[in-house]
Amino acid sequence: MNLGTLLPTVAHCGNGARSYMGRAGVDPHQWYTHGALTELRANTNSRGVAAFTVVPLLALVGRFRWQRKTNKRFGFAGGKTLRRNTPSGRSEDKFCSSRGFDPLQWRLHSEPTRYVTEIGGLITGRTTRRVFPAVLAVTIFSSLVERYHYLQQQDKSLPHFELPVLPFELTAPLLGLLLVFRTDKSYDRYLDVSEAMWTVSGKLRDLFRGLLTNTADESPRATKDVSRACDLIVSFHSWLFKWYFNYNEEEDRSRHETATQKMNILLGRQEQSYLAPTHFQLAISQEINKVPNLNEQQRQGLDFLLVDVTAALTTCDRIIRMPIPLGYTRSTVRFLWVWLSLLPFALVGTVEELTSAKVLLPEDQFEIPIMTFLVALTFLSLEDVAVQIEQPFDVQRFQFRKLADFFEEEASELRQMAKCPRSSTSSTNREPGLERRRFWGSGS
Repeated sequence: MNLGTLLPTVAHCGNGARSYMGRAGVDPHQWYTHGALTELRANTNSRGVAAFTVVPLLALVGRFRWQRKTNKRFGFAGGKTLRRNTPSGRSEDKFCSSRGFDPLQWRLHSEPTRYVTEIGGLITGRTTRRVFPAVLAVTIFSSLVERYHYLQQQDKSLPHFELPVLPFELTAPLLGLLLVFRTDKSYDRYLDVSEAMWTVSGKLRDLFRGLLTNTADESPRATKDVSRACDLIVSFHSWLFKWYFNYNEEEDRSRHETATQKMNILLGRQEQSYLAPTHFQLAISQEINKVPNLNEQQRQGLDFLLVDVTAALTTCDRIIRMPIPLGYTRSTVRFLWVWLSLLPFALVGTVEELTSAKVLLPEDQFEIPIMTFLVALTFLSLEDVAVQIEQPFDVQRFQFRKLADFFEEEASELRQMAKCPRSSTSSTNREPGLERRRFWGSGS
């Protein structure tokens, strides 16, 4: 290979990951493409490894190609593909239904009846619906392979296609390890995002509380002195949890733009300006510097809280802009697709010695399609779960929105508490009738 052909190949590396580096917080279109079944088709057909299943996939390829072009042209406004292929997060949302702890939900989650109630998810579950086109394609192809094998047994002039089972027995553990490692790394990203977002919420709560209580002379804080700063903190938290990391391009585009315009107006910027977390943090820092009756140590303590918020947001930005290396993801999908496509050629040899007394309906030849369907559904579902949790903001978007609502309620309650005089809390310790004697006067 000469240098002229090598350099373009090297220069092309990383173009897939570069597409995630837009300036906005989340690019739903890019993450949708990353997890949709069209990505599986593009990755396999572009290298020719899907030639084994080209016959049953012709209709599916045409349908997905048309749907993908429609979605790109109309910004997902022309169909329901985005909603169908995006993790809903509705099940996780049940654990965040109220501000209090819900032991009933956890009890239902761990009941032994889950072994029965969850069986229906094999048919109606979102993961099953996402992988069903690929599972169906592999199953149809296995049916064609079995039918051809049946015809070949009738007509010995036809070429015989059969693979030994040993290579599949040796590579099955490797395939399982690839899928397990992929899922484990995706869960690490899910856990990092959960920890970072809860850290952001907790630090902003501490910042809000500190503004309402901290004074240099330990006197009660006048809420009007920190009203502007508190409004910015609440708006910053709501914008982060509802719109910056967490919005559906098809359903929330107009509301996202409206919210961004309102936040820019609140910060005194032009409505169409790009809005980033640093803009909010700068405005909050400026308002903290304007708060009277704060010593230097208290101001530094409040500023350190914003530093912790920046560190947590950096983790979220890293995860949303840097997926798991695409070479690892795509190589796993390609290997999985080739393995499943070749599996029927190995299974045909295992059913040759089955007699009519050992199978349910031998005249219909259902053995290989059933086995292929179960294996494909297991492996593809595990791979799809890893893709879903790789982008944690989709899975947890309803939880994050409720956390934003809870934060607004708590902020309003804290403001009301800060306005109450201290003497009101000690009235329960006074003698009975004291308040009545003060009301009627000392001479009564």
